[in-house]
Parts: sequence; C-alpha cells; structure tokens
Amino acid sequence: MKMSLTKDEMLVLWRNLRMAEPLRLDCAVARTDGTDQTAALEAEMRAWYLNLLSEGDARLIVAVDVAPTALVSTSAEGLTRITASASSRRILSVEFEGWGAPLAANSDFRRVCRAAANPYCTEPLAAATGPDSLVVAGACGALKALNVALDPGPDSYIFDEGALALISGLQ
Repeated sequence: MKMSLTKDEMLVLWRNLRMAEPLRLDCAVARTDGTDQTAALEAEMRAWYLNLLSEGDARLIVAVDVAPTALVSTSAEGLTRITASASSRRILSVEFEGWGAPLAANSDFRRVCRAAANPYCTEPLAAATGPDSLVVAGACGALKALNVALDPGPDSYIFDEGALALISGLQ
C-alpha cells in the first residue's frame, strides 16, 4: 500500500522504528554537549529515502509517469534517447505505443547499440545512461509511459509500506 507522509509524519515514524521514541519521562537527564538529535535523524531519514529511490527495489517505490514532459529524440543509428526531469532519481520503465508491456532499463548499453544497428532485431531493449536518461532500441510510435522514481523534495516521502522493514532492519 502506498504511503504519503510529510517530513514531520515521517520523522515520528522514523523515531519509533529507530527506537528513539517513546521518550522516558520518569527520569531526568542533563546534557551540555548540544547534540541535535532531530537534525541527525532528519539527515539519516533523508539519506535513506534518496537511497531507496536510487537503488532500492522497484516494488517499494511509487512510480510516477513523466512521459508528457520527457524529451525524446531518435538518432540515425536507430537509438531513441529519452531524458526525464532532473528530479528523477532513476528511470524504472519505459513503454512505447504498440508494446505489450513496459520495459525496464536493465540491458547493457553496448547491447542496445548493437540491437539498434541490427535491422533484424525486433525485440526492444533499454539501457540507462544516467539517473534521468536512457536509450532504447526498437522504439516505435509515440512514448506511452516513462515511469521514474521521482524525488518529491525534502518535505515529502512517498513509498510502499513494505519499505518500512528496511528502516527497522527486519529485511
């Protein structure tokens, strides 16, 4: 199930899962070193989320279709280059009109180039060339979908609830 949390909501959840809450209120402790635990937890929380978007299991990420804003160009060699917005942490899948299903960008770049140069190759292949770009061989028609792991900014956290196990170390 999809979770959409604000920074404050995520911090409360993060504190509970990292066992920084609930606070003991039956005792008193005085500190003089000025450690800002909230700032440290927020930095840890943000780093975890960006790593999830960049490298985590695609099933735990809520994909966003950015096809209408993507830049698409086709070279003379038959390679189609697609560039998403700069806030894309990773392209998860691409789909063109006429394809039966979306295609993950998990092929090797050289393999995609060879497939584009081969007139007998009919299987579409895609390879990521950066966090916000990829090349596709076998693209035909218009771009139908470009699903990305999009960073909504430091004040919003959107992910599948299965990712919570990664925070508490259960997975």
